[in-house]
Amino acid sequence: MQTFTPMSELISDEIKQKISEARKSVPGCKFHLQLKVEAYNELTGDLRYINCPECKNKGYIAVIDSEGQEAMRECTCMKTRRLYHNLERSGLQGVYERYRLENFNDTEAWQTEILCKANAYIQSIMSGCSFWLYVGGQRGSGKSHICTAVSGRLIALGKTVLFKLWQEIASEYKAKTYRDDERRDFLHKLYSCDVLYIDDFLKCRSRNDLDYNYDLAFQILNARYNSRKPTVISSELTVSDLAKEDSALSGRIVEMADNGEYALSIGNDPEKDMRVKRS
Repeated sequence: MQTFTPMSELISDEIKQKISEARKSVPGCKFHLQLKVEAYNELTGDLRYINCPECKNKGYIAVIDSEGQEAMRECTCMKTRRLYHNLERSGLQGVYERYRLENFNDTEAWQTEILCKANAYIQSIMSGCSFWLYVGGQRGSGKSHICTAVSGRLIALGKTVLFKLWQEIASEYKAKTYRDDERRDFLHKLYSCDVLYIDDFLKCRSRNDLDYNYDLAFQILNARYNSRKPTVISSELTVSDLAKEDSALSGRIVEMADNGEYALSIGNDPEKDMRVKRS
């Protein structure tokens, strides 16, 4: 079979330079390139999430570079598109706008402390640390709000986050009882993601499920403990509550939460139930 060598490989660098200079000096060539650039920029793409009038939803804009060549420049809208894509993959897209650090209610001293810890935690993760954030205690106190806001901010800063409700984890794992391959794949996703966010951690439907849930929780968190993967957890159980049932599990959480720095406990107090106070 006859093969052909690309012409570009047969031309010396000196000749290439002369061709480039000649293109710049020929008005017709510039005019032709300009028409190509304008024609591409008028096309409409089908990228999702937002409508961008600049690139017309293609993600790229055609330009003529300093060498007089046609080139592609990424549109500024791609940063936002990546954010929404990562939110969609994480499972947080529906709540990202509602639960943000900017609209977390911090009128009380205990709320201000939680917000400060949340911001410090984000900075630690972005500086390369692999700490865990644990927020446990009083229901309705904004635990899910702050953990969702932290996870959303990490996504906006380029981290990959996987969000799961604990009952979803437990139910899905139990449903794969006789399918070992699917169980391994399911657990691998929980083990390996950049950041795992578990909401309503260890919320069980019945006391009979407690041992099963604690065993599964230890299996998942121990894997992330060993691989030093950042993990965000909200729960109605404080770390002290966990210690009564499984000191090994609570001990790992405290250690990974920078020796308790990011293990936050909100005392049981009806005055801290913001949902009741709002209603």
